[in-house]
Amino acid sequence: MNFLQLLLIIVGVVASVAVARHQVTHVRGDNRRNEVIVWCYVTAKPPMKLSWKSGDHKILSVNVKVGQLPMESEWNIVESGKLYPQRDFVRQPGKFYGMLKRRKDDFAFALVIPTAAPGLRKSGNFICEVGNSPPVSNGTLSVGFEPALIRERLLKSNNSENFILEGHPFELNCPFDGDPQPQVSWKIPKSASSGVKYEENGQRLKISAMKRSFSGDYECFVKNIHGKAKMRFSLKLGESPKLLDSSKYDRVLESFVQYLVVPIDKRITLQCPVSGKPEPKICWYRRDSKRLKATSASIKIRAPKNRNSTFFSCMAWNEFGQMEKMFYIFREGKIPIFRRADVKRNISAYVGEEIQLDCSTYGIPVPEIKWFKDERVLMERKDILRIPSVQRSNSGEYKCKGGNQYGVFTRIFHVTVKNK
Repeated sequence: MNFLQLLLIIVGVVASVAVARHQVTHVRGDNRRNEVIVWCYVTAKPPMKLSWKSGDHKILSVNVKVGQLPMESEWNIVESGKLYPQRDFVRQPGKFYGMLKRRKDDFAFALVIPTAAPGLRKSGNFICEVGNSPPVSNGTLSVGFEPALIRERLLKSNNSENFILEGHPFELNCPFDGDPQPQVSWKIPKSASSGVKYEENGQRLKISAMKRSFSGDYECFVKNIHGKAKMRFSLKLGESPKLLDSSKYDRVLESFVQYLVVPIDKRITLQCPVSGKPEPKICWYRRDSKRLKATSASIKIRAPKNRNSTFFSCMAWNEFGQMEKMFYIFREGKIPIFRRADVKRNISAYVGEEIQLDCSTYGIPVPEIKWFKDERVLMERKDILRIPSVQRSNSGEYKCKGGNQYGVFTRIFHVTVKNK
């Protein structure tokens, strides 16, 4: 045997040896597909045996025959020692499988590890073996995952608008998982920098009492070596529903009741202007408690046909409360008259006794009443003015005035208080 023959034998032996090479990087899990893929690229010619091992445990293997895979073939699935067309493969949760494809210069051989596999989120040693050639190991390979939202722990929806009542506590959280554990940071309004506390390694933001200065956009950012993500929240000061025109009235109660006289065959508009945060929803009701279709802050109505009066009400509500305004509608008006004509006008009493000044009236709409003492306006607005324990200072002239759009009235009382 000459030197040339020996050289050809050596070259032939070398050419028959399979060469495997690894893509040696840390591997990232895919949260959308719920799996991790480890790659091995093989330079060899069939027939050959391809295997994946973890330590001494063989995960999967397959025999590749001559002519079995055409050049630039589609991906084939490796499972239970057999090859399957990818289109015919049905993944089973928590089970390893392989992917094999013949390329121009090599074979791409992948190990697919489902995220449900035990102990996956730890470092591991995955070994690619080709026939009888020395196994190729990537050493210790760190398997990790990009940040993924833990939805069952989320307190508020992402990109949500949140209303909080003043003085009430609130929390925002940023429950992300990943491998390695993501770092969390927050971007908050400058005016809210004091009074904010962070818990659970920054994943939870807490404020003990809502203030107007805490309103604004809050963003949390999470990242690790595999990726990053963020969430956004908008916080606003909440308010329960209230009537916009209530400031016109001396007493709040009167803003919730309105008396109106509607001429026959004429339509009028009932107004129910309200404010609140979030914006209140509105519904209207008729006297028989029937809910109307109207949902705006005003409706048009006519005078009642078969009765002298009726009423409507509007209801406004949001997550923080509700309010109601009532409208008493009269078909025709009546001038106010006193219910009693024989009322005593000159009253004498001893210190400590109770006195009553009667100014009860009847009219449509219901007359409004004001009381005066020596021309000074009193806060009392009821028909009957009661003084449970009179003193000498209660002596003087008392006057009630009132009316509606059809007439007015006045009644004067003289009160004298004596010592016993």
